[in-house]
Amino acid sequence: MRKSLFIGLVFIIAVGIVGCTVWWAVVPPKVQPPVVKLNRVEVAHYWPFWIEPKKKRGSTLDLAFVFDITNPNKFKVMLDQFRFTTAFEGFELSTPIVYEDIYIPAKTTSQLRVEVTYDAYTALLALLVPAGNVEMLKKKGVKHVNLLKSWWEKVGDFAFPIEVRNGVASFTSDYGEVISSFKATFPFKK
Repeated sequence: MRKSLFIGLVFIIAVGIVGCTVWWAVVPPKVQPPVVKLNRVEVAHYWPFWIEPKKKRGSTLDLAFVFDITNPNKFKVMLDQFRFTTAFEGFELSTPIVYEDIYIPAKTTSQLRVEVTYDAYTALLALLVPAGNVEMLKKKGVKHVNLLKSWWEKVGDFAFPIEVRNGVASFTSDYGEVISSFKATFPFKK
């Protein structure tokens, strides 16, 4: 009696395991978009402000944007592409794009560090070329070179808002692809 009960129990467990395996193979899990959140911004390198428009060059400023990427899925996902636009006090200056293939294990958070180099001359062009930026300069009543100098001098104290805009991260997995969007302003409001 015990032997047949044991065999019956083993049979039921085996059928359950096979059934779950077949169900998993037939109905793949839906890929949930990972959550991308700005953790912090760091000054990676800094050179005092100077600009020589005639020579088309100027001092550089390197900022590191550190992101937390949380994978809510029960399987790993791969970060395939990552891009965002940076803005100082509302003025868009750069759009870095990252093509690193980074695997994020199931139910974990990984960090991605993206260093962005700002050149004073290129930042000057970013302030002067789009019509919207020229209008914003007029509204603020400040000259473009003075605004640039202010950013270079105050960035160490994060005395002005640095925005991450239009952030898009694309992920792939064995069960499909998904896109996450993100945005943030640093320093964070308390």
